[in-house]
Amino acid sequence: MKKISTSRKVKEATADYNTKRNKVKSAFVKKRIPFNAKKIAAFCKRWKISEFSFFGSVIRDDFRPDSDVDVLVSFQPNSGWSLLDLIKIQEELEAMFQRKVDLVEKEALRNPYRRHSILSGREILYAAN
Repeated sequence: MKKISTSRKVKEATADYNTKRNKVKSAFVKKRIPFNAKKIAAFCKRWKISEFSFFGSVIRDDFRPDSDVDVLVSFQPNSGWSLLDLIKIQEELEAMFQRKVDLVEKEALRNPYRRHSILSGREILYAAN
Protein backbone atom coordinates (compact mmCIF):
# COMPACT_ATOMS: atom_id res chain seq x y z
CA MET A 1 0.00 0.00 0.00
CA LYS A 2 1.36 3.38 -1.03
CA LYS A 3 1.65 5.99 1.73
CA ILE A 4 0.32 9.47 1.03
CA SER A 5 1.86 12.35 2.94
CA THR A 6 -0.31 14.42 5.25
CA SER A 7 0.43 17.62 3.32
CA ARG A 8 -0.72 15.94 0.10
CA LYS A 9 -3.94 14.78 1.80
CA VAL A 10 -4.58 18.32 3.02
CA LYS A 11 -3.94 19.76 -0.47
CA GLU A 12 -6.28 17.22 -2.07
CA ALA A 13 -9.00 17.82 0.53
CA THR A 14 -8.66 21.59 0.10
CA ALA A 15 -8.87 21.29 -3.70
CA ASP A 16 -11.95 19.07 -3.37
CA TYR A 17 -13.58 21.52 -0.95
CA ASN A 18 -12.84 24.49 -3.23
CA THR A 19 -14.27 22.68 -6.26
CA LYS A 20 -17.49 21.89 -4.39
CA ARG A 21 -17.70 25.43 -2.98
CA ASN A 22 -17.22 26.95 -6.45
CA LYS A 23 -19.97 24.75 -7.91
CA VAL A 24 -22.37 25.87 -5.19
CA LYS A 25 -21.30 29.48 -5.65
CA SER A 26 -21.79 29.26 -9.45
CA ALA A 27 -25.27 27.83 -9.03
CA PHE A 28 -26.08 30.61 -6.57
CA VAL A 29 -24.87 33.30 -9.02
CA LYS A 30 -26.77 31.69 -11.93
CA LYS A 31 -30.03 32.04 -9.99
CA ARG A 32 -29.41 35.78 -9.65
CA ILE A 33 -27.99 36.43 -13.12
CA PRO A 34 -28.91 33.78 -15.65
CA PHE A 35 -25.98 33.31 -18.00
CA ASN A 36 -24.87 30.90 -20.65
CA ALA A 37 -21.29 29.72 -20.08
CA LYS A 38 -20.80 29.00 -23.79
CA LYS A 39 -21.91 32.53 -24.73
CA ILE A 40 -19.53 34.00 -22.17
CA ALA A 41 -16.67 31.85 -23.52
CA ALA A 42 -17.43 32.96 -27.10
CA PHE A 43 -17.65 36.59 -25.94
CA CYS A 44 -14.28 36.28 -24.18
CA LYS A 45 -12.60 34.72 -27.20
CA ARG A 46 -13.96 37.42 -29.52
CA TRP A 47 -12.79 40.24 -27.23
CA LYS A 48 -9.45 38.54 -26.35
CA ILE A 49 -10.36 38.25 -22.67
CA SER A 50 -8.10 35.80 -20.86
CA GLU A 51 -10.10 35.79 -17.60
CA PHE A 52 -13.70 36.81 -16.82
CA SER A 53 -15.06 37.02 -13.26
CA PHE A 54 -17.99 38.33 -11.26
CA PHE A 55 -17.32 40.15 -8.01
CA GLY A 56 -19.21 42.39 -5.62
CA SER A 57 -22.86 42.14 -4.67
CA VAL A 58 -23.74 39.65 -7.43
CA ILE A 59 -21.95 36.96 -5.41
CA ARG A 60 -22.95 38.25 -1.98
CA ASP A 61 -26.18 38.38 0.00
CA ASP A 62 -26.68 42.13 -0.60
CA PHE A 63 -27.54 41.71 -4.32
CA ARG A 64 -30.85 43.45 -5.11
CA PRO A 65 -33.12 43.69 -8.17
CA ASP A 66 -31.64 47.12 -8.96
CA SER A 67 -27.99 46.10 -8.39
CA ASP A 68 -25.47 46.33 -11.18
CA VAL A 69 -23.19 43.44 -12.15
CA ASP A 70 -19.51 43.89 -11.32
CA VAL A 71 -17.31 42.21 -13.93
CA LEU A 72 -13.54 41.80 -13.67
CA VAL A 73 -11.61 41.04 -16.86
CA SER A 74 -8.03 40.44 -17.91
CA PHE A 75 -7.17 40.94 -21.55
CA GLN A 76 -4.64 39.03 -23.59
CA PRO A 77 -1.41 41.02 -24.05
CA ASN A 78 -2.07 41.63 -27.76
CA SER A 79 -5.62 42.99 -27.36
CA GLY A 80 -4.90 46.73 -27.47
CA TRP A 81 -8.51 47.86 -27.05
CA SER A 82 -9.40 51.54 -27.10
CA LEU A 83 -11.77 53.31 -24.72
CA LEU A 84 -14.53 53.00 -27.34
CA ASP A 85 -13.92 49.24 -27.49
CA LEU A 86 -14.26 49.02 -23.70
CA ILE A 87 -17.58 50.86 -23.93
CA LYS A 88 -18.75 48.36 -26.58
CA ILE A 89 -17.71 45.48 -24.33
CA GLN A 90 -19.64 46.99 -21.42
CA GLU A 91 -22.73 47.56 -23.59
CA GLU A 92 -22.65 43.96 -24.86
CA LEU A 93 -22.45 42.69 -21.29
CA GLU A 94 -25.35 44.92 -20.25
CA ALA A 95 -27.44 43.46 -23.08
CA MET A 96 -26.37 39.93 -22.11
CA PHE A 97 -27.22 40.31 -18.42
CA GLN A 98 -30.10 42.82 -18.80
CA ARG A 99 -28.50 45.01 -16.11
CA LYS A 100 -26.00 47.81 -15.76
CA VAL A 101 -22.45 46.48 -15.73
CA ASP A 102 -19.42 47.89 -13.95
CA LEU A 103 -16.45 46.69 -16.02
CA VAL A 104 -13.07 46.61 -14.24
CA GLU A 105 -9.74 45.59 -15.73
CA LYS A 106 -7.70 43.42 -13.37
CA GLU A 107 -4.50 45.18 -14.44
CA ALA A 108 -6.02 48.54 -13.41
CA LEU A 109 -6.51 47.50 -9.77
CA ARG A 110 -3.78 49.60 -8.18
CA ASN A 111 -5.06 49.95 -4.61
CA PRO A 112 -3.73 46.87 -2.78
CA TYR A 113 -6.69 46.69 -0.37
CA ARG A 114 -9.31 46.94 -3.13
CA ARG A 115 -7.32 44.52 -5.29
CA HIS A 116 -7.16 41.95 -2.47
CA SER A 117 -10.86 42.37 -1.68
CA ILE A 118 -11.90 41.86 -5.31
CA LEU A 119 -9.50 39.02 -6.11
CA SER A 120 -10.27 37.05 -2.96
CA GLY A 121 -14.04 37.27 -3.43
CA ARG A 122 -14.47 36.86 -7.17
CA GLU A 123 -16.23 34.09 -9.07
CA ILE A 124 -14.23 33.12 -12.18
CA LEU A 125 -16.55 32.20 -15.06
CA TYR A 126 -13.98 31.93 -17.86
CA ALA A 127 -10.22 31.40 -17.98
CA ALA A 128 -8.37 30.89 -21.26
CA ASN A 129 -6.10 27.87 -21.51
